[in-house]
Amino acid sequence: MNKLNIFPVKFFLTVLMCACQFISCITDLSARDSTGIVKHASILAFSYLKKTDGTKVLSLTASCVINRRIFPLINAPVVYYCGENELAVIQTNDEGKVLLLIDPGYKPPVIADGSSEYKAVYKGSDTIEGTESSINVTDIRLKLKFTETDSTRAVGVKAYQLSPKGDTIPVKDVGINFAVKRMFSNLKIGEGTTDETGYCSSEFPADIPGDSIGHILILARIEESDLYANVEIGEIKMWGIPTNPSSPLVQRELWTEIAPVWMIVTLIILLTGVWAHYSYAAFNIYRIRKEGKEIERLTR
Repeated sequence: MNKLNIFPVKFFLTVLMCACQFISCITDLSARDSTGIVKHASILAFSYLKKTDGTKVLSLTASCVINRRIFPLINAPVVYYCGENELAVIQTNDEGKVLLLIDPGYKPPVIADGSSEYKAVYKGSDTIEGTESSINVTDIRLKLKFTETDSTRAVGVKAYQLSPKGDTIPVKDVGINFAVKRMFSNLKIGEGTTDETGYCSSEFPADIPGDSIGHILILARIEESDLYANVEIGEIKMWGIPTNPSSPLVQRELWTEIAPVWMIVTLIILLTGVWAHYSYAAFNIYRIRKEGKEIERLTR
């Protein structure tokens, strides 16, 4: 009876092991061409950003998969297209990245649904398979609006498109993130969705530090939209709290050349404790040797 019960378990484990080996072979993402040469798969991570001045930034990261590990594709020629038009051929850098800046005056071809197709193509090499990545983007425009009522400040944005005749068409149900530009990233201060007039706003915090006279860069962004990809617009306003940071040479911070006092004191205490233990151990070794010699002299 026990043997009959064990058989299905063994069969299940055998099938599971075979399935794992099959998945492992697939995830290796390698293929052999007609000559028997192994070709490794390539991956393109493609993104689109429209900046404040209308410049379109096409950024791409190219990588390849070798033995289930991802490596950057270095000096790989990438061809950019807009529709059927070739825009440029650019080689990736040491990190497998490449940027293409499209002039604000460039008018991309538009397909039936009103979008424009941007495409990046890597044709491959003797050991790396070729691949391509594309993104369809519908052009949209943003316009910032700032309001002040008593002690309350608000930042708003209007999202719209231009008709072939140049008329303004408001765009509703567009998600907008409001942020302030910081040194390493953007500080989010609010979010909203445009209404029937294409407008949305958010209250501006009163405690955002700025430069020495209060200047800050306020941004409104559309992020990871299926229709519009990434779009941002920014404007400098004197809405920040004026700050006058002292020179980093006289500050005692973790990132300055002069360490904070508490760190110096802590280090001194730790080093004193360590060397005290060393000294105590050395003193005991000296006493043991001295007493050993004394006992040896007395027992003779």
